[in-house]
Amino acid sequence: MDSDAFLKDDYQLKVRYLTDHMQRMWTRFNFFVTLQSGLVAGLIFTRDGGSFTSSALYFLIAEAVLACVWWIFGAQDRHLVAVYRNQIEKTWKLIAPRLDPQLPADYEYVGRTSRPHPLVVDSPIDWRWERISTTRLPALVPLGLLIFWLAMIGVYLAI
Repeated sequence: MDSDAFLKDDYQLKVRYLTDHMQRMWTRFNFFVTLQSGLVAGLIFTRDGGSFTSSALYFLIAEAVLACVWWIFGAQDRHLVAVYRNQIEKTWKLIAPRLDPQLPADYEYVGRTSRPHPLVVDSPIDWRWERISTTRLPALVPLGLLIFWLAMIGVYLAI
């Protein structure tokens, strides 16, 4: 196998890894959203006369533990997305000079999402802020929920 064929196959394999990983990441995200929602329903049903019963603490603890596990998965997923994107970029940098004819200088390889400015706003329904991008949300959402559930446990224990 010549090096051009190898690089092409390698590039395609890395793009598939990224694509497959992102699909698994969002499947996990949906799974955890469903579990969190079910526990919220259980928490709501523990109310008696407008206040929570003693069993509510178990739901709050379960929510916090689940959010912690979800956050760990989300952070690991985010890390792998970055690793796969970096691998794609490195392979692309080996392939691009070999192409004949050369592609335009502004051509973007698969997986490149960063921009010179971290906040790009084209309209109220078309914008991107890199700090809360869709590949960061699987770690940001559960981290926010973990903080929320820990605060709720503190409030519950204080009353």
